[in-house]
Amino acid sequence: MFWHVDTEAVCFVILLVFYLHLRGSKDFEENHMRLFKIITLSTMSVIVIDVIASLAMDFTQSWWVYQITNNIYFATLPLLSMLWFIYVMAILGVKLAKLGTGIAAAVLGVFAALVFSNPWTGFMYSLTPELVYTRGVLFWVVVGLQIIYCAATILIVLMHRKSLSLNDTFVLAAAPVIEIFATYLHLLNSANGYLLMNAGYTIAYVIIYLNTQSRRQSTLEAVADEKREFSRFISYVYRANESVFEINLRDKLRIDYSIDKYQNVTSKTQRYTTYKLQGEMLHPDDVKEYNARLAPDALQHLIDTYGQDYFEARVKTENDDYRWCAYTLVALARDETHPANVLFFKQSIDEAKRSEERECEELKDALEAAKQASSAKGEFMSRMSHEIRTPLNAVIGYLDIASDESDDHDKVNDCIAKS
Repeated sequence: MFWHVDTEAVCFVILLVFYLHLRGSKDFEENHMRLFKIITLSTMSVIVIDVIASLAMDFTQSWWVYQITNNIYFATLPLLSMLWFIYVMAILGVKLAKLGTGIAAAVLGVFAALVFSNPWTGFMYSLTPELVYTRGVLFWVVVGLQIIYCAATILIVLMHRKSLSLNDTFVLAAAPVIEIFATYLHLLNSANGYLLMNAGYTIAYVIIYLNTQSRRQSTLEAVADEKREFSRFISYVYRANESVFEINLRDKLRIDYSIDKYQNVTSKTQRYTTYKLQGEMLHPDDVKEYNARLAPDALQHLIDTYGQDYFEARVKTENDDYRWCAYTLVALARDETHPANVLFFKQSIDEAKRSEERECEELKDALEAAKQASSAKGEFMSRMSHEIRTPLNAVIGYLDIASDESDDHDKVNDCIAKS
């Protein structure tokens, strides 16, 4: 029995160090780790209760001390399997997880109440004045609860095995398998049954935490790589645009990007309370389209469809004249860094627009000149037709007369001379 207590104490120390480390760490899987801390603390409590109950069985001669310590011990027996069941449902996102948690907690509460009635009912075990122990009906209930929780956990893990790595599948399923084996040993009256269970959970916690830290490190590295790639992208587009900023529609934030003197991308975050961007003094004819393109519904549609938009507007300058700018909106793929974000590019196209307007004016002038030339040609041809037709009739008339008098050479010569 002392070996049993000593080994439990080792497990407790390991879990204590482990828990203190968990408390001091800021993990990216916040909800997961909060539940993990609760499970670790509960396991430590179960081990302490187990040790106290074991010592009481060895050294106490008080019937009530034996009853109280062992009742607390038996009441907590299904706790670890229940918490592991809840933990697995939570991290796997099982539907009806809250309902399952509520039912499991209610069952444990009813069971604990029955256990604590043992001094008067003997439901859990019978204890003679000589401290002779005999199992009661509730003992088999606790065994059944443990097996049910463990079997349900194994089933859930197997149902979600496609979404888990082989390592995670093994660890999540191994703990309840060990508990079932430990329960079997306990039924054989082995004092080491629940020692094996506590040790198994302790090892499982450590492995899961190490796996979590490994995933955390990989995630942090991936996020760092993504940020570097995004910074390179911003650096490139910033040089081609007048301004670049990002709108976080979910958190109502605006992130303005710029490049410092060391050519590093810097950002400034401020609250974004309206889609009418401050500092934009637009031409009255362009205000309606501008506000429509940047309305929350329009931006949300871009995010939902991973789309992009482009429009042009005239912006008022310090000299109270207007210059043309092009606006491009691009929805970013959703992730933890960009939950509902749109990139906004503003580029001056005034010179190109002015050049386009000049070319249009020149084209209009050329077209007008061509129309005038065509009209002048038509008028010339009309006049020439009238002026030529009148004398030509006389020439044709004389030639007709000459052809009729072909035998009279003098008359023919006279007609030709007059024509």
